[in-house]
Amino acid sequence: MAKNYQSNRFSVFAFVFTSVACSVLLFSLMRIGFYAAFSTGDVIAVNELVQAFYLGFKFDLRLALLIHLPILLLRVYPCKIFINDGANKWWRYYLAIAHAAIIAIYSFDFGHYDYLGSRIDATVLRFLLDPVISANMVWESYPIIWINIAYLAIISAYYWLIKKLICRFEHITLCSDQSRARYFATVTIVTLLVFGGLFGKLSQYPLRWSDAFFSTNSFVSSLASNPVIYFYDTFKNRESSYDLAKVEADYPLIADYLGVENHQHKKLDYLRHESADNAIAEQPNVVMVFLESFAYYKTGLSGNPMNPSPRFDQMANEGISFDRFYVPHGGTARSVFTAMTGLPDIEKQKTSSRNPLVVNQQLIINAFKNHSKHYFLGGSTSWGNIRGLLAHNI
Repeated sequence: MAKNYQSNRFSVFAFVFTSVACSVLLFSLMRIGFYAAFSTGDVIAVNELVQAFYLGFKFDLRLALLIHLPILLLRVYPCKIFINDGANKWWRYYLAIAHAAIIAIYSFDFGHYDYLGSRIDATVLRFLLDPVISANMVWESYPIIWINIAYLAIISAYYWLIKKLICRFEHITLCSDQSRARYFATVTIVTLLVFGGLFGKLSQYPLRWSDAFFSTNSFVSSLASNPVIYFYDTFKNRESSYDLAKVEADYPLIADYLGVENHQHKKLDYLRHESADNAIAEQPNVVMVFLESFAYYKTGLSGNPMNPSPRFDQMANEGISFDRFYVPHGGTARSVFTAMTGLPDIEKQKTSSRNPLVVNQQLIINAFKNHSKHYFLGGSTSWGNIRGLLAHNI
């Protein structure tokens, strides 16, 4: 039987709020289960664990809000939710299917981490190239029957819960004052709360995948990540790879250019040790000043006939100058990546620092074993997702 949509507009917001809370609780329980299953017993600082769970909560909240966003968007305008049993059944199915897909991704994520020690990302799509072999591997490696029983139990319990919630809220009128002004104020407050939850933090930049990589401990970073959102963030980089045959063919040329003494063609090893002719005998302090928009061609060191940078040229001539440092692009994030890793940034999708799949790097700064390392950035570490490269590796 049709119900009065006007008398239930506030109860829709209450239902969504409660349903989002249930989703966040479910995702948080999965995160706790991830910690319990894969914690190795290594000593982890309490503040890092707290921050990991806090960041994980914000990622979980974003995912829960994204799932419920269609209901909220339709609620701003006249819609059919809470107006007849058919519409209510449709929304139950929608939420159940969405959560079934998410729990399936969580299940694959648990198995992927157990097998490879990393959270699921878009590279797992390669297993679909030969689904028969992949299915056999999964069947032989995991208790599939018990996993499916647990999976069906969770989805069934969630569907029952959503059905009860809809039945409860569709008969409740939370406020007798149905004025346009009150409704507009409610929509405004809900919009601000939802936008805040999706944005994730009070900053120039929204919550990004690199925020989870605040620690050099890989498990802590994995704990802070949300597998569904992380999978989406890596999806655009799924084709970012290299041609092994071309790398092997060009290895001698690159190795000679880099000054690799012992060629390791089979290992494709580029390890080399360099010592400056005017090296300082004692252990010096090393200060690297990275200048924004200070291109090489703008210096007298490059042969610029206008001699625009005499002080800089003096420092280079009297100090140690690395004249084979090369960045194939004007972007600052590429220069940071190259300066930190010694590898030219040739990422096709914007810059390497924005690619979650290459976040683990060996940085040159870590080669200074007896130095205390500090990196001062005049801006936000969310810029270019540079936080993942710096905080996760230094």
